[in-house]
Amino acid sequence: MNKLLGFVIFIFATNAYAKDIGVVVSVGNMTELNSTDFQKKTCDQVYAIAHTVSESKTNVTCRTHDQNNFSDTELQAQKNTNDYHLRIILLAKNRLSLEITQWSRINNSDFKTLSQNFTDSPDSRITKEMALSRSIYNFILYAHNSEKIKTTFLMYGLEESNSIARDEKTDSFIDKKTGDPISISQAVARFETEAPSHLNYMRAGVEIAAQLAVGAIFYYKNISTNKLDFDYELLNGLKAKYITGKGIRFDDNDRLTNYLHEYAGYIYYQTARSNGASPLASFLIAFAGSAAWETFEYHEVFSINDQIMTPVGGYVTGEAFYQVSCSLLKNNNISSSAVGYILSPMLAVNHAIDKSKYGSRYATDSDCAKSRWSDINFYMGYENAQKSWKPSTLSTGFIGLKAEVINVPLYGKNGEGKGLIYGSPLNKILLEASNHGNRMDLKIIAQTAMTAYYSRIVTNDQDGKAMGYDFVAGIGSASTWNHRDALKKIVANDEIDSSKQLVPSDEDYFGTINILGPLVHLTTYYKGWRIRAEFAIYGDFALVKSYAIDQFIAQEGDDGLPAEIAKRGYYFGKGYTIMDSLSAEYGRLRISYSGQYSSESVIHGYSRNKKLVTRKDEFRDVYQTNRITLNLRLSKKISFELAEEQLLRSGSINGNYNKSENELRSMGALVYRFH
Repeated sequence: MNKLLGFVIFIFATNAYAKDIGVVVSVGNMTELNSTDFQKKTCDQVYAIAHTVSESKTNVTCRTHDQNNFSDTELQAQKNTNDYHLRIILLAKNRLSLEITQWSRINNSDFKTLSQNFTDSPDSRITKEMALSRSIYNFILYAHNSEKIKTTFLMYGLEESNSIARDEKTDSFIDKKTGDPISISQAVARFETEAPSHLNYMRAGVEIAAQLAVGAIFYYKNISTNKLDFDYELLNGLKAKYITGKGIRFDDNDRLTNYLHEYAGYIYYQTARSNGASPLASFLIAFAGSAAWETFEYHEVFSINDQIMTPVGGYVTGEAFYQVSCSLLKNNNISSSAVGYILSPMLAVNHAIDKSKYGSRYATDSDCAKSRWSDINFYMGYENAQKSWKPSTLSTGFIGLKAEVINVPLYGKNGEGKGLIYGSPLNKILLEASNHGNRMDLKIIAQTAMTAYYSRIVTNDQDGKAMGYDFVAGIGSASTWNHRDALKKIVANDEIDSSKQLVPSDEDYFGTINILGPLVHLTTYYKGWRIRAEFAIYGDFALVKSYAIDQFIAQEGDDGLPAEIAKRGYYFGKGYTIMDSLSAEYGRLRISYSGQYSSESVIHGYSRNKKLVTRKDEFRDVYQTNRITLNLRLSKKISFELAEEQLLRSGSINGNYNKSENELRSMGALVYRFH
């Protein structure tokens, strides 16, 4: 892991070995054909950016786009001596376009053309020229480091190659048979042609680079809000992050921005996974993608919380959703495929490409085509809930998806065996949302096991009923996000207060990245009964709204507190989570229990405003749920379910300020079983 960290920093934080590039820029103005003001201004802008991005040389040739000459012979003559062509056209007063063509395309995974349109924001806070500048900056940074990025991906795919290897002494790629050194472009070309999955593996690098660029564009379009987090310029930002370490801190973004970093990691992870990468390789790629973002956005601190939530949270949700989606796709029907691809959008993108290119959506993602045991259910129903902010009981609708996928040989069937399993033997997800007028509750839970030991003996008794057991014990990770009483319409920071995002005092959010822990699964079969018990305990990194924060601030104020607490009301914490369940099934009837217990306490010393923090108050919070469910199967696909859930929530600050509440839910739902 230390080698990986050093390599990622080398790839994304240095320019010492970045290559020189040649760029031709054609600028056109469709609004004033005879004016050269836009062309001159844009060329000056590109020159300035090109000479600040990298210490390597950027040869820029800026010219007027010949709008009257379709063949543009002058442009064609530039291809042999330049690497890229940028066409920038002012289409209207408030709209311009950027098209990037790679002339020096060598490998099949290299992009051919990228394009993006830019408009002025409605409130004039960000102009199309500012967004264009950021996009060009990211492109030039990528162009200078494209070989480094290829090297990164290729190094972690070498174990699957039969023709190339890495010579650690000379730090170069070599031919496995002859030992002769080969260039990175030659190595990539050989790797891509060995198997379709190798080409897709390299394609993942291009897709993630594009995702980073798109993320930066959206980030820059919200510059008036995001600039509140700016602490550095380019050089002192990189120094603080990678040399002195003073820029390695928790950030103080709002709670949804921080949680959505897990979604970014999920996209990075699934981009690699759906291109044929293993779970470990996909995690490393998500880690590198997150590190790249933290480096590219040099204005801000290198966010500790983002570097945990993006790769670890992305791995958990990405792998669990991948397993569920692949199981749904095996049904070979429209509804299952639609849900599968909604859960895993990058799977949809790359499967569509492979289907058109190779005739099979599994051509480069053979892992997805494997058979799996699964239990995947969509449900919707009605509930009565006692909320803390409303004295009377609320009646409302809710929907959800709960799924379990088990990759254990012959699980649920007759047979016996034992051994170690790698590659996600146990996976679970739970998605649930309910509506309360202008508020909603949202619960997202994902669990996956990295590796496990299994032992099983299942036979039939004299009546033909299953008897025996399936036992699995392993190591895994999880992720939970419980958001209660959230306003449906999230109000932007700058529409309320430039320094604080105000949320309802009774809104609650409790998120955990359950980094690592042991888990046990036992299913026993006896005389028609199927009894299952599951238990897992994890060490956590958490983002928690302090449940006692209101009375604490009212009495003691927020001076001297860490920025995330003073501005947002949440803290980053450490602790543990226990997840357990027990079920008994006979015939059409199943009764079950499931629970979660999370206990978290504040982490001190890493706040963004560390120099201003004068207090070390002890924040502690607990989130606990217990749910009992009765399920009656009406047909092969449909069942009816009743459930009673108790939620216990408590918070304490310094032992002096305490708050605890008990919420009850009574639910009834129709359940549709996909698989």
